[in-house]
Amino acid sequence: MKKKIYFADLTYKTSIPSSDCMPLGCGYVAAYANKLYGDKFDIKIFKYTDEFFKAVEANPPDIFAGSCYVWNKNLVLLASK
Repeated sequence: MKKKIYFADLTYKTSIPSSDCMPLGCGYVAAYANKLYGDKFDIKIFKYTDEFFKAVEANPPDIFAGSCYVWNKNLVLLASK
C-alpha cells in the first residue's frame, strides 16, 4: 500500500486570496520525491484550506508537509494538528 504525502501551501479561499501564487516550492519537492521514489508514494498538493481539510477528513495522509510563510504560519500550524 502506498504512503500518502500531502503537500500544502495553504491560503484562505476568499474573494482575494492572501497568496495567489502557485505552490511552486511544493511542486518542486513533490517532483523530486517522485523522481527518487517513483510510485511508492501517493502525492497530492493543496492550495486552499477547504480542499485540504476535506481530503484529510476523508483520507488522512501518512506525511504532511506544509509551506510556512509569515502570512500563513498560523494556518499551517492549524493544519498540522
